Amino acid sequence: EVVPEDGFRTRIIIVRRISRTTKNGRRKVSTCHRGIASDLGLSAKKLCEFYHWRQCAEAGFRELKNNRHPERLPFQTLKAYESRVMSKIVAMTLFKIFQAEMLPKALHPMLRKTFLRRVLMKGLRLGEFGKKVPVRSDTRYERLLQRLLAKTARMEAAMSPCK
Repeated sequence: EVVPEDGFRTRIIIVRRISRTTKNGRRKVSTCHRGIASDLGLSAKKLCEFYHWRQCAEAGFRELKNNRHPERLPFQTLKAYESRVMSKIVAMTLFKIFQAEMLPKALHPMLRKTFLRRVLMKGLRLGEFGKKVPVRSDTRYERLLQRLLAKTARMEAAMSPCK
């Protein structure tokens, strides 16, 4: 605990995050430290969780702002602007639900635009409408795309009316 000159009692918590990754058969361990200064009466663990969720929400707002260019909206009225922003928030929320339900945990932090570029655009070949979508065999996410297409086909079969 620290008490600055203004008299507010503040706790400073140092958080160490260790991430272990494997790349090209080599194991890599990286450590980063963050400092959190807060006057909230939460435990250190609850405070870290609170700031983690806050950071996730701020990342969502940053994605909404950076990828949507709100300053370039061609609308005259505030209602039209509001409906466009709300529709983008709904689309982002649907993508987050898709990530949680359909993607492996390693891809949960991936942004929508990155997912579209890395996984879908590089992994799928454009085909004719109504035909089976071919998956490129030279992509890193080949198995993931095959599983996603199989899940989609099963869902489509379950939703189609019985004949």
